[in-house]
Amino acid sequence: MGIPIIGDNCDIHPSAVIHLCHDAYVGNNTTVGNALFEGVTEVGPYSKLDNHVHFAHNCKCGENCFITACSLLMGSTTLDNNVWLAPNAVTLNGVHVHDDGFVGAISFANKEVFEGEVVAGIPARVLRKIT
Repeated sequence: MGIPIIGDNCDIHPSAVIHLCHDAYVGNNTTVGNALFEGVTEVGPYSKLDNHVHFAHNCKCGENCFITACSLLMGSTTLDNNVWLAPNAVTLNGVHVHDDGFVGAISFANKEVFEGEVVAGIPARVLRKIT
């Protein structure tokens, strides 16, 4: 198992409590917010936060997720396993993206994304389901 890696010029809030599991990667210039109300920000095993990502307070990311460049996860977002957020994707506070969910580029996910759904647009809507 590899160790977690944090890239250059990251802004991790001084009061943030984060758990980075093995082989997790936080890219350059990424921001990790603090927990406003008790909680932990978590990045699961084999998950990657690309450069210029904002990962807000109490966000949780499961295994093998990829949050690509310039994405914004607002507070208390939950990503299950194998989730992909394309460049510049945004999730609203408290949004839950289930296993194998995909949020398209320059999209705003303002509600739950169910297992295997591909969503895109502003606001994001379901384009198809991955079988």
